[in-house]
Amino acid sequence: MVKLEYTRNAFTDLKSIRNNIAKDSVHFAKLSIIELRNKIEALKVFPETGTLIYPDKYKSLRQLLIKSYCIIYHFENNKVIIITVDRHS
Repeated sequence: MVKLEYTRNAFTDLKSIRNNIAKDSVHFAKLSIIELRNKIEALKVFPETGTLIYPDKYKSLRQLLIKSYCIIYHFENNKVIIITVDRHS
């Protein structure tokens, strides 16, 4: 199992996502964040789940698509660092 860390930006992203969804439904906002956090936690066991992005430039930068969200993370030396969580189209 690898170590999992979040950047401050990633925490801010999750909070913004929760707040935006909560404008319509607090319940759905909680469920959405739980789902995203569970998928992120799974990276501890399966850190190479995400697709490599910009492999010519970065050897360990990956993205994981969950519904309408994109999780960008760095995996190297038994550590996953969640960089950002954003909506994708």
